[in-house]
Parts: sequence; C-alpha cells; structure tokens
Amino acid sequence: MKTLLIDISFLAHQAKYIHQGLSYKKIQTGVIYGVLKRLLSLGEKFETNKFVFLFDSKKSLRKHKHSFYKDRESHLTDEEKELNLCCREQIGLLRREILPEMGFRNILQQAGHEADDLMARLVKQYPDEEFVIVTADQDLYQCIGPNAVFYNPSKKEIIDTEAFKAKYNLDPDNWRWVKALGGCSSDTVPGIKGIGEKTAIKYLNKELKEGLKAYESIVSVEGQAIVDRNYWLVSLPLPTTKDLPLCDEKLSVRGFIHVAREYGIRSYERMKEDFRTIINIETKNMKLF
Repeated sequence: MKTLLIDISFLAHQAKYIHQGLSYKKIQTGVIYGVLKRLLSLGEKFETNKFVFLFDSKKSLRKHKHSFYKDRESHLTDEEKELNLCCREQIGLLRREILPEMGFRNILQQAGHEADDLMARLVKQYPDEEFVIVTADQDLYQCIGPNAVFYNPSKKEIIDTEAFKAKYNLDPDNWRWVKALGGCSSDTVPGIKGIGEKTAIKYLNKELKEGLKAYESIVSVEGQAIVDRNYWLVSLPLPTTKDLPLCDEKLSVRGFIHVAREYGIRSYERMKEDFRTIINIETKNMKLF
C-alpha cells in the first residue's frame, strides 16, 4: 500500500483561493474544508489510508542564511497578506487539532526545516516504502526514485523515474543542479543571469557548446559562486534534517464527524462515508512503519 507524503502548505494554499470566504461561527474554514476534501480524494485515488503530513517550520535555516530566500510577503497587497494570515491560522488548526482528532499521528514538523526537507528525508530513510509525494513544488523532482513518485493534484500527473528521464533526459537527482544553475523563481532564488531551465539542462547534458555566452557565464568565477550558493539552498534534504519516526495509527470516523460538526461542514454525511471507505481499505498483513 502506498504512503502519501502530503505537503500541507501546497494543499492549503490551493484551498484558500478555491474556498475563499467560507466560514462557520465567524471562523474561516475554507482551507480546512478544502484540505479535508482533497485528502479524501487522494485516499480514494491511490487506494490507501497511509498519510504522512509535513509542515514547514516557522523559522527557516535557509532564510536565516540568505534573506532573499522566499521573500514574498514584501510584494503582497494588504488583502493578500490577510488571506495568507487566515490560511496560516487554519494550517495551525489542522496540525494541532483537526488531523489528530481524526486519528492521524504522522504529523511532522522540524525546527528550521521545510516540509520539502522532511519528505526528502523520509524517502531516503524508508527505502522499502512506496511513497507518493503530493505537491506541485518541482524542487521535489530530485526525490523521484525507486520508492517515490511525484503527484501534482492540479495536473493529475504522476511522474516516476522513467517519465522524468523521458522529459528531461536527466536522472531526477540531478534536478538540484538545474535549480542551482537557473535559480528558483517560486522560492525567489536568483540563478545565473541568462540561464533558465532549458539552458541548464543542456549544460548538464553536455549539449551547450563552449564559447557560447551562456556556457561562459556558467563556468565563470561569478557563475560558479552562484551555483555553490544555490546548491545548498535548493538541495533536499538539508544536511541537518533529522530522521523522522513514523508510527501506526487508527483513523476514527467518530473523530471525523466531530471535526465536521465543529467546523460546519455541511456535506459531512457524504464525506464521512468517503472517510469510512478509506479507513476500511484492506490493511491485513500490512504493518504501518
């Protein structure tokens, strides 16, 4: 049975737009509803009840070292900042109260590290598990391998090692070098000027001719300094990421019903049956971690 590694931040930020304005008793609930709904559909799609939820730390070792890293808030409007604050509050409720109430126990966070680091650590730590990395963050491409595939729910696209190699002509582990060369716009990591994803891939595949401006930019002292800096920022996991213990869990329909009523989820009867179906997926003779 596959284990789903859930990037909660990704699911939450999707839900904050799709279900914006949804509330119950003056509490914003759009993110809560959207995340729970997505979890049910993921469980059904992959026929599994094994979930691991990964949360970003409030403090970031990467940002502490490089202030430009993920410098997003400064460019947002007041309305966008308020929406993000509301989203973070609901993420906190999911981690502290809602997911535990439903019986989930593998709810992981590590000081100074991101959910990406934790997913990458788990893939390396448990080589005999079958992981599905649920996110749209392409940084996680580097974790695709014999025991892990990448799934973007927005595109409904599963990428395994074969599909990745067919698209990029690279081993997934080399994706970190693509990001180190070309930078990462979503994390506000600047790359070498004039070097994008396609050019970085050509260079790594030795298809970029010496003497070209792009080639000389990469091999220059300045270019290599940028690559050295970026490699630490984009590589997963950070070397300081600790091993993560995973445990057995017992999911609870009663807990789900309590959550649904507490947060005014009107469609909880249908969602309750979907949750029950996931719980009852055959787990006989299978040990959870």
